[in-house]
Amino acid sequence: AVLMSRVRDAIQSGGASAGLGAQPMPPPVASSNPEVEAFLASNPVDFQAASRLRALPAHLQRLVLIRGSLSGVRDASSVLMSRVRDALSGGAGAAVMPVAAPLAPQPPNFRPGDWMCPKCNFHNYSSKIACTQCATVMPNAGSFMTMPAGAGTQPGAGVPLL
Repeated sequence: AVLMSRVRDAIQSGGASAGLGAQPMPPPVASSNPEVEAFLASNPVDFQAASRLRALPAHLQRLVLIRGSLSGVRDASSVLMSRVRDALSGGAGAAVMPVAAPLAPQPPNFRPGDWMCPKCNFHNYSSKIACTQCATVMPNAGSFMTMPAGAGTQPGAGVPLL
């Protein structure tokens, strides 16, 4: 574990400072999305997780950010990596919007951030960006349209998602 952390530090510093006590250089962030940088500032994660988020295309970064804050989770870096993986696996179909089925009443266990699939009316938890039943991508997953707090039936409703 110690060796791996030294290798990671050497990679981060570009290998230029191999001496003892050398401080690794911070990663360059000049071309980063300001929304991503604000998210990372308010949600401390490890270097690898932050790098993976920064490396995503802008539309996939939005899919990750729309899922909300990482506050209150046990391992923020792990949750972020999982969200990046979800965006990479489900992000390709985000541009296709299915025909909406008529909406049924909300289930009794419906919580803020949960959403109903427009295609099959399945109740999906806020942590999912694609329907668990039919794999339809969450509505508004590709945009940052936020609704007033308390709307609670759409993703990005201003309520932090855990």
